[in-house]
Amino acid sequence: MRDYQKIIQEYNSQNIIKHEWGQNATALFNRVVKIWNKINVGEKIAISSYKKLGIKSAVKFLEKNGLNAKIVGKGPDNLRLVEIEKDSDKLLEAIDTQEVINFDFNNREYQVNVGDAIFSKTDLDAGTRFLLETFLETKIDLNNRNVADLGSGWGAISLVLANEFPLIKITAYEKEDSSVEVSQINLKKYPNVTIVKTDLAQRDSSDMEKNREKFDYIVSNPPFHATKDERMVIFENAKKLLKTGGEMFFVTEGHFVGRFRKTAMSFFSILEEKNKDLWVVFRCRKN
Repeated sequence: MRDYQKIIQEYNSQNIIKHEWGQNATALFNRVVKIWNKINVGEKIAISSYKKLGIKSAVKFLEKNGLNAKIVGKGPDNLRLVEIEKDSDKLLEAIDTQEVINFDFNNREYQVNVGDAIFSKTDLDAGTRFLLETFLETKIDLNNRNVADLGSGWGAISLVLANEFPLIKITAYEKEDSSVEVSQINLKKYPNVTIVKTDLAQRDSSDMEKNREKFDYIVSNPPFHATKDERMVIFENAKKLLKTGGEMFFVTEGHFVGRFRKTAMSFFSILEEKNKDLWVVFRCRKN
């Protein structure tokens, strides 16, 4: 296999897919289909992933569904680059993944579409539930406040907060296409929620600059498996988004707690930590 860094530049940046932790093969196939149906015969699609994320089984799934996918490059930490060349002008159809789940929170019943979303496929996950419970215990009134939901997934945090605080103004940031799509479905009845597709681990993002020091609060279930550099940029962007004196509430789990605590301390004052089982919710302030 060739060196990953040397060949990644051969591809149109619009045709590169980053295979995410927790993303199943069907979701990956559907992302490929969207690009396939837009490009010309002879153009290539690239997928970057790691062996630990099951890229070999994902490639087999793509092949089973008619795509000539092959691993062509490698990089550090068992990074792999998969290539798919468009070899026909046949349009592909996405695999239907509509999936509706029900959950309850604070005496309200919710029904949401989770589709291809990576996380929380069967219920409101325990970490997000504990984060929301912890926040509500503070009795902070978010009505008429600007709040950011970083890494919003299919919209669980935004959905609950929009119901608890009808006059809240929420901006939900999410980078994963399928999660953005289902969150748009789940939050379409809430004009006070704006969904922004962006990569929170990207420095000098125009989305971050546009909303610099806009938010009173951030409520987030961040990606636990982010690398050290990605984690630093996410918190750097969080600080950029918060007003001076603004607060960030976030949750993490298990052996990720230490590294997230250390990163948070680089940007914020930690006011409080609350524990429940393996989960820890941090309350931080921008000084």
